[in-house]
Amino acid sequence: MGDQFKNTNYVFNLVRSSGRREILERQMRLPKQLSKILNLLKKEQKAIPFLAKVTRKEAPNYFEVISRPMDLGTMTKKLGLYRSMAEFKADLDLIWDNCLAYNVSAEYYRDCALSMREVADGLCSNRSRAYPMVPRIVMPSRPPSATSTKDEAKKHVLEHFRAVGFENANVTALELVMDALNRKIRQGLEKGS
Repeated sequence: MGDQFKNTNYVFNLVRSSGRREILERQMRLPKQLSKILNLLKKEQKAIPFLAKVTRKEAPNYFEVISRPMDLGTMTKKLGLYRSMAEFKADLDLIWDNCLAYNVSAEYYRDCALSMREVADGLCSNRSRAYPMVPRIVMPSRPPSATSTKDEAKKHVLEHFRAVGFENANVTALELVMDALNRKIRQGLEKGS
């Protein structure tokens, strides 16, 4: 899984543990993958009822029937918070399930929900099987050498986050990066002593 990042991603190369590498790789690719799926879903004709939150004005008793509302707009705001395709898919299913539960006799909305579920299922299953299709992250051409200064390492990390979108990194990914950087800095200091 990590082979595609080996030569292009300095931060990825700082992490030694294969388990941590997998987590970091997933966190770098997942938000972009989910964003693509959401954008495709939003373009669907039958997505219109699901683009924004349901309001009390539109459906006065909606919140009495539905305890956990969800919509595509809210999911867009949550993009950086999803830790897996399964979490993302659960929110999509929540949208369709809410619609079907509330609109027991409204055929148009039920049809929209069923059609959108089918499209979403296809997109999510294709994406979870096709991880390599996610574009590579472009990183600096020259990773810092063992004698690099702390400032150079910091520069490369900042370039990495500009490439993947800092706002999309979760706490776990940031902790992995910080651990790796601290280890590299300690190694540099030990070699210098």
